[in-house]
Amino acid sequence: PAHRDRFARLLERHGVTAFVCGHTHGYSRVRRNGVWHIDVAQARGEPQDAFLNVIVTPAVARFEVWRDVEGRGRFSLADRWAATSRRP
Repeated sequence: PAHRDRFARLLERHGVTAFVCGHTHGYSRVRRNGVWHIDVAQARGEPQDAFLNVIVTPAVARFEVWRDVEGRGRFSLADRWAATSRRP
């Protein structure tokens, strides 16, 4: 917990909009203290795989999550949202 909390404070202090990680076998996103924590799961061609597209402009970051819920290589849009920049 001490390392996790220190890392979270570092992200907040530097105005980070989003932190992306993976390899947990499940997609999720949560916003903590203004920072999006995005877990894109895995991308190995298995059911529930996900890919994340991030489109960044000076004013906004747009996120799109594509998932293959049937494991057949047919990805469809599963989630989409945008976050305004935390930097001035």
